[in-house]
Amino acid sequence: MAKKEFQAESKKLMDMMINSIYTNKEIFLRELISNASDAIDKLYYKSLTDTSVGMNKGDFRILLTRDKDNRTLTISDNGIGMTKEELESNLGTIAHSGSLDFKKENKDENIDIIGQFGVGFYSAFMVADKVTVISKAYGSDEAWQWESSGADGYELNPTEKDTAGTEIILHIKPSTDTDNYENFLDEYGIVAIVKKYSDYVRYPIQMEREKSRQKPEPDPKPDDYKPEWETYTELETLNSMVPIWKKQKSEVTDEEYASFPENHRFVIPEGCHWKDVREASENVGVAIVTAMNGIERANPDTLSGVFSSFDDANWTDKTKLSDERLKDLIEHMSKIKVGNNNYSADVMGDSYEFLIKKFADLSKKNAGEFYTPRSIVKLLIMLMAPKAGETVYDPACGTGGMLIEAIRYMHDDKLTYGKIYGQEKNLATSAIARMNLFLHGARDFKVTQGDTLRSPNYLERGSLQTFDCVVANPPFSLKNWGAEQFSSDIYGRNIWGCPTDSNGDFAWLQHMIKSMNPKTGRCAVVLPQGVLFRSGKEGEIRKHLVESDKLEAIITMASGVFYSTGVSACILFLNNDKAPEHRGRICMIDGSGIYTPQRAQNIMTEEDIQTVFNYYTEYEDVIEKVKIVTIPEIREKDFSLAINNYIEKKEQETVPPAEIRRQYFEAYKEMIAAEEKMRKLLLEGGYISE
Repeated sequence: MAKKEFQAESKKLMDMMINSIYTNKEIFLRELISNASDAIDKLYYKSLTDTSVGMNKGDFRILLTRDKDNRTLTISDNGIGMTKEELESNLGTIAHSGSLDFKKENKDENIDIIGQFGVGFYSAFMVADKVTVISKAYGSDEAWQWESSGADGYELNPTEKDTAGTEIILHIKPSTDTDNYENFLDEYGIVAIVKKYSDYVRYPIQMEREKSRQKPEPDPKPDDYKPEWETYTELETLNSMVPIWKKQKSEVTDEEYASFPENHRFVIPEGCHWKDVREASENVGVAIVTAMNGIERANPDTLSGVFSSFDDANWTDKTKLSDERLKDLIEHMSKIKVGNNNYSADVMGDSYEFLIKKFADLSKKNAGEFYTPRSIVKLLIMLMAPKAGETVYDPACGTGGMLIEAIRYMHDDKLTYGKIYGQEKNLATSAIARMNLFLHGARDFKVTQGDTLRSPNYLERGSLQTFDCVVANPPFSLKNWGAEQFSSDIYGRNIWGCPTDSNGDFAWLQHMIKSMNPKTGRCAVVLPQGVLFRSGKEGEIRKHLVESDKLEAIITMASGVFYSTGVSACILFLNNDKAPEHRGRICMIDGSGIYTPQRAQNIMTEEDIQTVFNYYTEYEDVIEKVKIVTIPEIREKDFSLAINNYIEKKEQETVPPAEIRRQYFEAYKEMIAAEEKMRKLLLEGGYISE
């Protein structure tokens, strides 16, 4: 059959469904399981009045089948199924909900249909490049196959299927540098997602799982007998089906209490505990890697990439790390108590930060890619002054230092839970950021991996999510950053124009401005000083920036305070809710002379940043340091923001030429007299002769 087009606005609507309504890719499984549960509900409801159905509630199930070789994940149910017309209506029309239709037609209060909006199915395209649906409606002799690769349309053809129900086959996308899809084919990853989102679905969600067991011992058993183990598969129900809060206290087991998300932060799967690694007598490196990767797979939402983003070969190469050396390390670590009861989060977190800084000190050339000097981080956060309960977002979060400082500024208030967001392009660095936040005691934050300029991860209803505080030290003058895509940006981030692909500074700035809450949003960003005066497209964007009256302060900094670059930087502070007395004005601070020189690198001490911050809070002119400039004054200088054009200098004292000549000859006479005196002393001492 020829390909059919979707009956709704095709590509743009599809993009909105899969990229905007759902920002977390793992949500797809929840949506498809909910759809399967609804299909079973419909047939079960029919069985209550139609005995010919011949099925009891215990006969229904949802089956998950993974095929890693062919990269498919199948979600099957034995529910009501769909006719050809229903497939075309429900899947061929985006945002049509068959479940909602069913609920409207049946007013029984006992019917509890989960999915009613009609877009959840399309979340499958977040993780699959092709989706195949095979369905046979109850009471029908025909089965149909619906297949689509996305917004270009779908095909609908007859097929064979023995029983009523639906199979959804997802052809999982290959992983890329920015997106890891392997978790959706991994046994532990799937189990964790089901436990997280679908544990209380009232029908069994089942999957074949690999298990191990000891083989029967021979009889008689030889003296040198060693137990042998075998691997087997078993169909296992993954969900509990009953919420813990609906059970009697006496019915809740210790395991159920332990599995309740509020009682822990991580799942440690069987075989991945410290004791398991400690008991390994050989291939210790492999045991460490296996345990760490197992923990990561079991916690996809919180630990994705934290361990797997690093080179396992260093641990498993016995020429570098022998079994004996690793065992000695493990035994040494076993003697040290490092639990939460022994050390505060601040101690653990600051220790980790210390190691990050030490690494930055040793690798100065590349350190700027992930590490911002913490004094400058503190200054940025002081400028924004986040309040408990406000959202904080860093689109180039590196190792997470700015997010940690924001949490610290808010005194680790519980209102920060769920309000901290970061995105980082580098996989390993994003993993370090998550671990850094964990060790600092942060709770319920979100740090994702991805290219912010090309594919921002935080979206709401087709638009960028907005935040109260936006802070970043993005890569300076980034090349090949995606100008072509940005020029027609679907999120409208090119509000004042598109920079050239040779320099992404103003792309970062516009992304951050677009991410600011329209009413409460503040933004603090570190950029090279060239953004203050460069012409061309950047000059036009800067003109719009000034005229928007969002810019509240500019602070220039000394060269050499950042790792890996000698470029002089500046801080731009923007505010969507300027104080009335600040409107139409910009505070320009020359901080180029406010630093503490050290042999290897210039630094800004706590005292230095306090000096700069005081200049901002006072918001008044200081000769050679601060100038409060009006927008009309900037217009007169063709919208250049180069601070030297505005900062007032001290008046130089004018000395008459006659006075300069007098001082010169007087000094000359004093020099001649001093030389004559020295000559006489040398003669008297016999050091020279006439």
